[in-house]
Amino acid sequence: MRSNYKILCLMVFLLSGISLFAQQRTISGTVTDAEGVPLPGVNIIVDGTGRGTQTNFDGNYTIEANVGETLTYSFVGFDTTKITIGADTSDQVNVTLAGASELEEVVITAQGIRREKKALGYAVSTVDAEEIERKPQQDIARSLAGKVPGVQITGTGGATGSGTNFIIRSKSSITGDNQPLFIVDGVPFNGANNAQGSFVDGGNNTSSRFLDLDPNNIESVSVLKGLSASVLYGQQGRNGVVLITTKSGSAGDVNKKFEVSVSNTTYLTQIMNLPEYQNEYGQGADQTPNRGFVGNWGARFDEDLMIDHPYYTSVLAEAFPEFQGVQIPYRAVPDNVSSFFRDGIGISNFVNISGANGDTNLNLSVGHTDEEGFIPENHLRRLNLGLGGSAKLSNNFTVSGSFNFADTKVKTPPIAAGNGVGAVSIFTRLLFIPRNLDLANLPYTNPLDNSSVYYRTDQDNPYWLLENAGDRQSSRRFFGNMSAVYDFNNHIQATYRYGLDTYTENNMSFVNKGSLTTDLLGRGYLRETNAVNTINDHNVSLAFNNYDLTDDLVFNARVGFNARRDDYVRRGTASTDQVVFGVLNERNYINQSQIDPVINEFLSFRNYQNVFGAYAQVEMDYQDYLYLTLSGRNDWGSTVEKEYQSLFYPGASISFIPTSAFNGFGGESVNYLKLRGAFGTSAGYPTPFNTRAQLSAIPTAFVDRDGEVIPTNEIDNFRANPDLKPELHKEIELGLESKLLSNRVGLDLTVYRRISEDQIITSSLPPGTGFSSTIINAGRIDTEGFEASLNLQLIDGEDFQWNLNNNFNAYETTVIDIPEDEIYIAGFGTIANLAIEGEPLGVIKGDYAVKDDQGRFLIDPNTGKIIPSGSVGLEPKIVGDPNPDWNLTTINSITWKNLNLSAQLEYQHGGDIYSLSTNNLIRRGVVSITDRERPHVIPGVLGNPETGEVLTDDDGNAIPNDIQISANDLYFINFLDTNEGTIYDASNIRLRDITLSYQLPSKLLTKTPFGSVSFALNGQNLYVKAFNFPDEINYDPEVLSTGVGNGMGLEFGTAPTSRRYSFSIKATF
Repeated sequence: MRSNYKILCLMVFLLSGISLFAQQRTISGTVTDAEGVPLPGVNIIVDGTGRGTQTNFDGNYTIEANVGETLTYSFVGFDTTKITIGADTSDQVNVTLAGASELEEVVITAQGIRREKKALGYAVSTVDAEEIERKPQQDIARSLAGKVPGVQITGTGGATGSGTNFIIRSKSSITGDNQPLFIVDGVPFNGANNAQGSFVDGGNNTSSRFLDLDPNNIESVSVLKGLSASVLYGQQGRNGVVLITTKSGSAGDVNKKFEVSVSNTTYLTQIMNLPEYQNEYGQGADQTPNRGFVGNWGARFDEDLMIDHPYYTSVLAEAFPEFQGVQIPYRAVPDNVSSFFRDGIGISNFVNISGANGDTNLNLSVGHTDEEGFIPENHLRRLNLGLGGSAKLSNNFTVSGSFNFADTKVKTPPIAAGNGVGAVSIFTRLLFIPRNLDLANLPYTNPLDNSSVYYRTDQDNPYWLLENAGDRQSSRRFFGNMSAVYDFNNHIQATYRYGLDTYTENNMSFVNKGSLTTDLLGRGYLRETNAVNTINDHNVSLAFNNYDLTDDLVFNARVGFNARRDDYVRRGTASTDQVVFGVLNERNYINQSQIDPVINEFLSFRNYQNVFGAYAQVEMDYQDYLYLTLSGRNDWGSTVEKEYQSLFYPGASISFIPTSAFNGFGGESVNYLKLRGAFGTSAGYPTPFNTRAQLSAIPTAFVDRDGEVIPTNEIDNFRANPDLKPELHKEIELGLESKLLSNRVGLDLTVYRRISEDQIITSSLPPGTGFSSTIINAGRIDTEGFEASLNLQLIDGEDFQWNLNNNFNAYETTVIDIPEDEIYIAGFGTIANLAIEGEPLGVIKGDYAVKDDQGRFLIDPNTGKIIPSGSVGLEPKIVGDPNPDWNLTTINSITWKNLNLSAQLEYQHGGDIYSLSTNNLIRRGVVSITDRERPHVIPGVLGNPETGEVLTDDDGNAIPNDIQISANDLYFINFLDTNEGTIYDASNIRLRDITLSYQLPSKLLTKTPFGSVSFALNGQNLYVKAFNFPDEINYDPEVLSTGVGNGMGLEFGTAPTSRRYSFSIKATF
């Protein structure tokens, strides 16, 4: 009986084992997206087990599963799908993953980590390729203007190839670098300006090096604005991070099919706005002609007067005898300024080839741009080559790389600040030349010695400068990366990436002998520099992905190490006293030196620094509605002494989605709601060589009586500070994201506060120390800001859609504490941006017209004019705040079938600007001025011009001014000559961009080799209205004379902005 029972049990066990074995299935299939494109790398997990796999490059997979088990298919950017294996389930299970909604879009974050946007506790803004490519703007930074809340982008002028200032969430350093970190295809990219000298001697002519990027080769741009978002980049990311993925760098995402795309953009560049010149009065003063005057306060043109020829002078008698004794009609030349400029033609061609074969894919791109600026002799030529690819090997390795080459050449005439002392610039008085001066038809070269000839002997003829002075810049650049990824299993992945960015930049600035500006430049000047910049970046990381700690809690983590070295070497020579006119070779000059006598700086130097970082990030996901991210990085920087080299930056963020956490939350009106908060920290290491004393070698300091050269060494007048530490920054950020009314309304709100302490600033030292200055840690600035995006889907029909996207930005940076009364930031002469305790950062300080206690102007009884503060010994005061109160951008997009119209309109409220161009146009009388021919009395009271005290009558009462002056005296050397009189509120509205595009219907292309064909018309900067400037000035305040840096709201006669029109065509096949 017991034996029979054992046999029965054995049979039951065997049958059950056979049954269980029979229920285990081998499931295989293909995973695709909604368009049928195979998806490689999809994670397929058997729920509740450790079993899993991934799809190969063709989207195919195979996995063992038992009947009753559930397979989970997940892929970043797509909705997760679950399938339960039943007894009747086929062994072939093909799955189509639906694309995630916009709220679950995938973005690239720090260190190239791809994350769903809903999981982020901080703000990230993205810009698609369609908003950048095929536009007439070749500067990628300027293409982003207005598209990202919290980002300020200002060009240094309208010249082709000029520099661009790029600021995210205001400034965190008073005098240090505030430009963001650029990451291209995962590795650092140097976007520096490398200016030589200051803006008054041409330092604002040099390009920002992100000009080397071809906008047509951009796949996407992400902007990390807060410190929490950029913690993993350490101190390099303190000013925000711009993540750029090129088409070459995104080769892993190309479709399986072979595809070629070709595009051409042809465009026109014009000067934005010239003033509305008056043509009633000419050169002279007090209604009397004078051919030597700059001002246009002379007689009326309708009086049929004759005046001496501009070159009827003894100085030019030998060179131009034909003009001696000649008189010409005193009449207007209406186009004497406009005819100087041109319509610049630009052509940009781009070819991209992509394809894949099995687990290998490749992307090749070629771009060429040839652009003329609206200023003659201003030209950009650029060649871009890109190659990228990846291969998935059979041993769990995936290798990839991208390689890019850029050859960029920029030619620019001299366009330094127009009234810079000793500056050579075509804009020195060009925009306000006398209305009767026939500039285009006057000789500009002295036939005897090739020197400049002009109606005045203290400035150069702008046509002579076009031919005989300028800046030439050429750059050859290679940047790229190589990476290897090893998958230990479905959860653990190791990555090594090497990035290299290196360029050689050659700059030449020259003035042929014969200039009238200064004696030194008049003898001929040449500056040549060669600079090599190299970034080597190594990154090793280990990722732990999709660990289910519990059924509700998913864990991801990453640890990594990063080593970066920056090396910048420049060699240069300044040559003076040209021998043979027009020969630009240093051997054609008598004197050579490595100390430039024009910009007064050493031309040869080397800077290098090393940063080693270790970083980690942990991500927690609770039931897809609560996300916690903890991150941190420790940097070791080489530019401070050992005890200060190590710094740790923690960061944390949280994202909570109530609409996912609570069923029915928000009802039908609130489709999605996310609350987020973040905390981040960073630092700013000082520039190299500030902590140790340096010896300067002077190899030819003396020559003895025998002709022997005696070298010397000297200590600089700067005292090194071995206790110098990095600046410290910390920031808290809170935000809300929501979708409302069936996802027709999108809202994104962010508030933030940043504290920046231990500012690195230069401090003066008393002469008794033997030094003039040192550099210290002192001071604090705080920034508070608000950013908002409101997206409206106004109409969503089958053939007609209308979307409206709005971006709002407001911030205020306040100086909380500094060790001195004020710290100089940027400026010229008596006008400057300063840091002053208790004031917004960068306030403008300058001189002003003296007033009494009742606010009445004090008038000089000897002239009838105002009394400037400087003439009575009064200190300059704050006369403006260049920081705007707020900015608003509205982007309209209307689509009807295959036709799309989009327009980007921007408004800036507040923000003061000092405009020397406006000042000169008015004070020189070249624009319309009312009541020119009647006397004027300035309202005010008489004052002592030596003491600034009010003059009183015998009864002790202030004496009202009744002195009559001419219009000439009212505007010239009067109100407008004080800094305060040249300050304007820069509030303005601007039509930044308008595009009309059309894509041919696919049915028209069925019998052609083309997959798609599209056309686009685009206009940029078509309209600007600055409300508080005189209408006739037509002024665009989006200029910055002080170049790339920390200056704001200062314009000293910089090249005006440009407007552009383009037509483009793109075809794929």
